[in-house]
Amino acid sequence: MSNVYFKGCRRRALTLIEVAASLMLMSILLVSILMAFGRHQRQLGLVDQQEQAIAAAEGLMHDWYSSKPGLPVSGRGLCGDRNQLVWTTRPVGAVNIAGKVPATVIELSIYLANQNNKPLFSMELVQADESDRK
Repeated sequence: MSNVYFKGCRRRALTLIEVAASLMLMSILLVSILMAFGRHQRQLGLVDQQEQAIAAAEGLMHDWYSSKPGLPVSGRGLCGDRNQLVWTTRPVGAVNIAGKVPATVIELSIYLANQNNKPLFSMELVQADESDRK
């Protein structure tokens, strides 16, 4: 028997180290993509909760300003039909509007009912003091 060598195109093969290195690089890339996707999904969830909190604040302000007691200076409660959201109001300061009308600055914050540490939405409202109105 004779040894027959093929004289066709000779291709260089990959070594085991090159294959392992390319697999490692692909796995790092895949893990990075999956982690970024997870962060993106969490961020979308937070944005959705913030939009619900803003809509709840609009509903609360509509209710408060259309009824006689008005904006509570200091209070807490559930946000209407959104039972997972809680609102709080608290006075944060006093100002004089145009140097003549005393008013109270009230902070309205909307929280998730089970997490009371960081508000989803917060804003400051100015309400003229009732006792000094003429």
